[in-house]
Amino acid sequence: MAATAVATAPSVVPCKYKTGRVLGEGTYATVREAVHIESGKRYAVKVISKKLMQGKENMIRNEIAVLGQISVGHANILTLTDYFETLNN
Repeated sequence: MAATAVATAPSVVPCKYKTGRVLGEGTYATVREAVHIESGKRYAVKVISKKLMQGKENMIRNEIAVLGQISVGHANILTLTDYFETLNN
């Protein structure tokens, strides 16, 4: 007997970051300065356009998975601290 998949609606969560000026731009993404609202810590946020990456979503999932596995504590690779999805990015 096959299990039935139950679709769940995406949850809406208030943004934890306030974004600022653009630090860099590429073909599919923009890197912006950001501040974590609760802690005041500063980060660089890579904002990837869903519209520009349509059909290439697997590339984004792969990048997140790879950074999540190898970035923590590596001196030459930025550490992936958090990731989230919005309606457009």
